[in-house]
Amino acid sequence: MRCIERGVVVWFTGLPASGKTTIAMGVAERLKRDGYRVEILDGDWVRKTINPDAGFTKEERRRHLIRVAWIARLLARNGVVVLCSFVSPYRDVRSEIRRVIEEEGIPFKKST
Repeated sequence: MRCIERGVVVWFTGLPASGKTTIAMGVAERLKRDGYRVEILDGDWVRKTINPDAGFTKEERRRHLIRVAWIARLLARNGVVVLCSFVSPYRDVRSEIRRVIEEEGIPFKKST
């Protein structure tokens, strides 16, 4: 397994059922084949397991996504490639997510 000092966070955004998770799974499969440690954080899975109380107002979505950003940051700072698949409809919230992740110098890439 390839050990990288710092991971990276790739944030897939788009409408519900637009293929974000499918693409993330394909990317993860390829990266794992190449020996990287990879985790997928998917909106449906996170809402079902880690954050089942998350609502859908703008503030509830913001809180939910910021929590995910912190989880992604922790994984990435330990050398994991983190693929996040979330609707993320608000530009200001996406900017806040980026700030949380990049504070430690972790590369953040957004894919729409």
